Amino acid sequence: MPSDKVRPLTYQLALTRARRRLEGGVLLDVGCGTGILSMFGAKAGAAHVYALDGVAKLCHLARQIIAENNFSSRITVINSKVEDAQLGVDRVDAIVNLTGAFASAVQQDLERRVHVDMIDARCVVTTTSEVATLDLATLSLEELSTHGVKGTFEARSMGTVSVLGFVICFSVDFHHSDVLSTSSHKASTHWQQSLLYLSGPLPLEQDEVLSGEVHFTHPEDAPRRRTAEREVVWSGEGVSGQGKTMAEVFCEYEKTLVGRGWGERLDFRPSL
Repeated sequence: MPSDKVRPLTYQLALTRARRRLEGGVLLDVGCGTGILSMFGAKAGAAHVYALDGVAKLCHLARQIIAENNFSSRITVINSKVEDAQLGVDRVDAIVNLTGAFASAVQQDLERRVHVDMIDARCVVTTTSEVATLDLATLSLEELSTHGVKGTFEARSMGTVSVLGFVICFSVDFHHSDVLSTSSHKASTHWQQSLLYLSGPLPLEQDEVLSGEVHFTHPEDAPRRRTAEREVVWSGEGVSGQGKTMAEVFCEYEKTLVGRGWGERLDFRPSL
């Protein structure tokens, strides 16, 4: 996060604008890392912040950074999994969680692996299509675990092009219209974009439509893994295909297509 300006500044703005809700309350920062968001929360008025992370070295670093910024009396860093954490309070007033992120896939096969990279917007050759939107305020864990996330897309070619894969990015909508976007058309972020190769070039004519569906499911035998199986089925005029891969799960997905020069790739875009 320290090298990513867009992400922390967006969250800082959202926390600052939520000052009336945070004032005098208790904030839980899940996956606190270096403690940046914990300090933003304390500065925004939270009476106390519990910063939780499962990595001991990160917790040690967070304590040092928090102490140097004079927040030690208001921020407690806990090295623990969220399931095992004992905060000493019955409830918290707000939760900050940045664990959803793009990551490399588990499959070694090129067509089954998600890559993480920065995609030049000039290489995107179709319109963007929103696949799904999740409202985390109402979504239940049971619903997500049982049904996963499924949506359709329809992308129109912006020229006579050779499609080499899909790009997936995500946007996060906060209160007061604050938006964090990882689109290749926006400023670069820590998450970059996720890319999935196709098995071969896919020719499209001007205004030709490529449509299909995307399905994200979580491995039933790995409840703690932040991975989701992604199945993509697509079709166009005279062409069709499908692919599966493993990658980390997020919240809302939008999809665009990548043109020649970047290799065959696919990426999903979530939004919280």
